Amino acid sequence: MGSAIEPLNQIKRQVREQWKASYPKDPGFRATASREICHFLLQQHEFKRAPRIAIFAGRETEIDLLSLFSLANRPFALPITFPQTKTLKFIDIGSPLELKIGNFGILEPVDSHKEDLWTSHDLILVPGVGFDLFGNRIGHGAGYYDRFFSKNPLPIRWGIGFHQQISNQELAHTHHDVRMGAIVTERGFFPAKKVEK
Repeated sequence: MGSAIEPLNQIKRQVREQWKASYPKDPGFRATASREICHFLLQQHEFKRAPRIAIFAGRETEIDLLSLFSLANRPFALPITFPQTKTLKFIDIGSPLELKIGNFGILEPVDSHKEDLWTSHDLILVPGVGFDLFGNRIGHGAGYYDRFFSKNPLPIRWGIGFHQQISNQELAHTHHDVRMGAIVTERGFFPAKKVEK
């Protein structure tokens, strides 16, 4: 079985290496793209009505969503990573001031004992290295989000990235990879196409 999956893993590694070399390095472009994406998010019905929304504190290769706190005037959940188990837990906070530098140098909230519960009306915004228009996503390779969604399949999932991260061709994936319901870039909101069987 491992031999069948290895070519897919190699393709994913190539996509990650290409993105690492080609991501937009202009802070001004990243800021503009981030503003546009926040604007598109605020227009979506599912975003407006979601009781709970998860965002992420982006690395320099990712979109910055933290301005949503002031734009939407509501709390958001952000992930804490647990490298020992490669798992995520989302904590609700009311301000970016409640974040601290955590694992991998990424801003994270402080852990709490509150249960991390999700419904089918909730929304999770997911970073990635590559996306396609069928909702397939290539992450950073550790499987944190796929592992989380395997135990929490109910919430709506939208991939968030720069438009240049969208591939016109279907990306390599396995049955473990969780599809996004839509991709949001600085050029708009793109509902995932249905996969023909």
